Amino acid sequence: MRNASKRTLPGFPRERRKEPGLRRAEVAVADDDAAYGGHFRPHLVWVTSNRIPQPIFVAALCGGYEKMHHYFRDGSAPSTFVDQALALVPDHAGIPGFGWIRGFFINYGPDEAVRYDLDGHPLERSPVAHRIGRPIFRA
Repeated sequence: MRNASKRTLPGFPRERRKEPGLRRAEVAVADDDAAYGGHFRPHLVWVTSNRIPQPIFVAALCGGYEKMHHYFRDGSAPSTFVDQALALVPDHAGIPGFGWIRGFFINYGPDEAVRYDLDGHPLERSPVAHRIGRPIFRA
């Protein structure tokens, strides 16, 4: 990995990475945002009764994060996304730790999202994609 030090990571230019006061968390968020935009696929994110999972370990152990979003079929038209989302609403209507499903966001792009209710009616438009946090396990 001789050339590893010459690579520029996405998100923050190399010259900004050494600025005084720049926290590692800020660099990590910028890198995550750049990676998200670079590999974006349209998807839905469920809106649930608990924005933060309760209890959080249940959501982590039961795969709550994976159940909070779903990618649409490859090659499908954006006009079909709402119907696909409504077909994906689970029968039990809940996600472990996150609670009851109240609606969903459709992330059409990294800079466009629309929130819908469970009847498929648009409620609000957002200039950024709706994202959820990811669990990180450390031992």
